Amino acid sequence: MLFASRRYKKILTERLCKAFPAEYREDVITVAEQLPAPVFSWRSPSAYKQWLADVVTCWTLPSGERVEIPYRIEPMSMAAQAEKTLTDTQRLIYHCILSRSCDGYARQRHLEALLVTEPPEWVIPFVVQLSQEYVAEILEVIYTALQERDNRDYQAFCRLNYTTFHKGYDRMLSFWAEYYRWYDRRTQKYCKTRYRDYVGWKLYAEVFGCKK
Repeated sequence: MLFASRRYKKILTERLCKAFPAEYREDVITVAEQLPAPVFSWRSPSAYKQWLADVVTCWTLPSGERVEIPYRIEPMSMAAQAEKTLTDTQRLIYHCILSRSCDGYARQRHLEALLVTEPPEWVIPFVVQLSQEYVAEILEVIYTALQERDNRDYQAFCRLNYTTFHKGYDRMLSFWAEYYRWYDRRTQKYCKTRYRDYVGWKLYAEVFGCKK
């Protein structure tokens, strides 16, 4: 049985508040209230709450505050009219939230919106977390957007979160080993490619300063 209820939305909103600095709590709530209610096949809200708690990655911001980024979330994009009512900060929060969507196309679209301008420090963990995933096209978006800029802010963030960052590197490496060891130049698709030619390695080495 599928459930779509205010209780699930309340649980999700509380989880999303933990993904951003405390000073933006009211902005997060404002954005979450305008998202469509998620639909889940869960036996109980308590099971859903536990699942959300289990699938987060913790990051420390340069300010010293810790945030918990969810691995995936279910809400769909809000109506265009509702999005127009958001402030600039709320719009960034909205793009951060949807960068964790279960829909890969949505993740890429909202990531691109985040990379248009210089991000505040609390946006950086959302970008870095996408860098450890398996969709090479999303890694290409990040690499293309960041390769020409001064990335000392990203590199300082990665050093601050050394253990979590290198776990992400290992995760990216495992996806390369599974899916991308070759690159088909004829079709221009990732199929099999050498590791140092893989966009994930270039992103971590050239942009984030990973020395592994």
